[in-house]
Amino acid sequence: MSVAVPGLDRAPFQRLHEIGKALMRSDRLEDVAPRVLALAAEDGLVRSEVLITAAAGPEHPFVWHGADVSPTALRGAVARARAAYEALQGPPRVVRLDREPRFAAYPLAGSEGVVLGALALEWAVPADGERLAFGEDVSDLLALSIDRDARVLRATRSRDDLLSTVSHELKNLLAVLRANLELLQRSAALTDCDKPRVQLGRIQCATDRMGRLIHDLLDGGSAEARCLSVEPRRLEVAPLVADALEAAAPLAAGRSIQLHTEVPAALPRVMADAARLQQVFANLLSNAIKFSPEGGAIAVRAEPSSGGVGAVTFSVRDHGAGIGEEDQPHLFDRFWQGQHVAGEGYGLGLFIVQGIVRAHGGRIWVESEVGRGATFFFTIPAAGAAP
Repeated sequence: MSVAVPGLDRAPFQRLHEIGKALMRSDRLEDVAPRVLALAAEDGLVRSEVLITAAAGPEHPFVWHGADVSPTALRGAVARARAAYEALQGPPRVVRLDREPRFAAYPLAGSEGVVLGALALEWAVPADGERLAFGEDVSDLLALSIDRDARVLRATRSRDDLLSTVSHELKNLLAVLRANLELLQRSAALTDCDKPRVQLGRIQCATDRMGRLIHDLLDGGSAEARCLSVEPRRLEVAPLVADALEAAAPLAAGRSIQLHTEVPAALPRVMADAARLQQVFANLLSNAIKFSPEGGAIAVRAEPSSGGVGAVTFSVRDHGAGIGEEDQPHLFDRFWQGQHVAGEGYGLGLFIVQGIVRAHGGRIWVESEVGRGATFFFTIPAAGAAP
């Protein structure tokens, strides 16, 4: 049973609780910062907020402001936040500017005492002790989140550096293997014995699989760092989908699965890297074929995104077993596999697909119910009118 405490305003505590939950749900501050800043200003007494992190630097601050803040006033708030951030590079402390009695900046101190950033708050009315304390609580939560993210990032970079080094070395060794394999295959072709050719064919399959794994490891590292390379060009949608279906047709035919497509003629062109999008389709279609019953059907659609023609939404729908709600939040995680597919693949396919879609400026998601199949959606920005 809760005990009512006279004079205790529970609203700030509730907001701090919501801020903490939002930060814990996300591994990247940039994804949740707008929500956190909006929660901190929910009572309407915060006129502007500027969050500066050491990783992004003062030139790329997160900003939140109310509707009553003019562009000029907002620029002033950002300028004061940058000045405060520079002042906070010494011992951590709260910065109050006498000429701005409604403004305070809080240091975001890491576990080693290093200033990781600053939170600058500007109140609509002069700040009292309670509001100053609330700002300090918010800054402490942000500091904990940034400190956690920094430690995770360092560990991830160390792991990725090792994977990248090993992958490149394996790539070089694989090139030597393939060169010698080609020579052996030419020699075997001159003989009448089938056994060497069969054995060399198995070696060829193994080297091809190794090559795909190395390629996935390198792409996975790039996707993790969000620096996966794409070379977008203006592309027609229908040929993209047709090429994807043609590539998947032999695999589908092996399980008597029909492939259907629906692509309206009036779709705008997309700004995309054709080879990268074929990677996306290849993964989604191979998964759909793998988890569909024999003799089933898979539908690939493209349509204008809701809300306008700024993007095209693609979808791949199967009628398989579906994906449970407990698995859906993890589908695009690196190295993650559901229990029903444990041991199949390496858990990199959908993670790389997500990286490719994000590199294009799009997004990807899934809708599914157990027993009713799954539909994967992704958007790609439209190229606009033809020149």
